[in-house]
Amino acid sequence: EVAKAIEKPNQTVLLGKLIEWAEACNTEDELKSIWKANQSKIDEIKSSDADGYKRLQARFAELKLKLKGE
Repeated sequence: EVAKAIEKPNQTVLLGKLIEWAEACNTEDELKSIWKANQSKIDEIKSSDADGYKRLQARFAELKLKLKGE
């Protein structure tokens, strides 16, 4: 339980960073490479923070559509 309590703030920081990096992308390929490069951490978030994962996934999807439109 203590380990999970310590992990949660770190995952919150990671979520913020992933979104920040995604928002800095100029191409769909850059966006995909960020997701792929961080896949193991994203999988950890998915298994321990369903809401955080949904937010991350939604933001990446939103940014992907935006980049496709440009």
